[in-house]
Amino acid sequence: MPVSGTTPAQLSATIPADGLLRALVRPDGVSIIATLGEEHARSPIDRYGSVSFVREVHAGETVTLTAESRDSPDLAGETCLSMVLLPADDADSIRAERAFAAAGRSVDADESQRAFDLYLDAARAFGASDPFRAAEARHAMAELTYGPLTRQDDAFWLTRAALTGYGDRPPAGLMSALLILQARTLLDSELFAPRDRRARVLELLDQTLKWVARDRFGQRELPRIDILRGFMDYRAGSNSKASAWFEKAAARCEQLKDWECYARALQNDAALAEEARNYTVALRAFANVLN
Repeated sequence: MPVSGTTPAQLSATIPADGLLRALVRPDGVSIIATLGEEHARSPIDRYGSVSFVREVHAGETVTLTAESRDSPDLAGETCLSMVLLPADDADSIRAERAFAAAGRSVDADESQRAFDLYLDAARAFGASDPFRAAEARHAMAELTYGPLTRQDDAFWLTRAALTGYGDRPPAGLMSALLILQARTLLDSELFAPRDRRARVLELLDQTLKWVARDRFGQRELPRIDILRGFMDYRAGSNSKASAWFEKAAARCEQLKDWECYARALQNDAALAEEARNYTVALRAFANVLN
């Protein structure tokens, strides 16, 4: 189903029998917040992270699952919405699904550590019976660990575990998001010698580009790769090259009307200009960010 700032995706169903419902949202190319009844949830994985709900339902009841964009208003993507009654005798699957669903609610409530713990429970419960869902949980753990929990080394190893679990044919967009995350975690870590670390990051970005080309919404990842390349050159002491990457990213984001990405690229370029005491350029870039 299409989803954008003006077009939410929605699925309604009449429940055929009493049981435990699992409602699942899988976005592609757009970050979403999902709603089922009074419950809200989101994934820490932007644009590609799945969100689920688990609740008791009764025969004849009508339930509605909704996915709304939380991206820039002009951006559009797709999302797959599904509902299924879980087998009542599969205790491990029910435990895993409940934990994964609760983790998404905790992400929406900005309870990062609780969300991490719940995704960990889900990954363990999915285990070998559903390695792809276990990998999704570990991917979400890596995002939380890299971002709000700020444990970059742990995040890197979690991305490696998720990479193994996704198998041979993962969704291209989801794979590109994981590889970019792995590159970011590696760049910010103390793992490996600096030259080796840089080479590994560049190799990851080359792999990312191959997956980006396979996803219809992959162009949104290109400026994010440019921004990462800019940080690499900045850390290597080449501010002029870094600025060129940030400007390229800003131009791409403006063309896509991805205003969050646009602001981030301009803010980075403005910071470089301010560091170089080029205050005219810095003030102009900061003004564009505010606009």
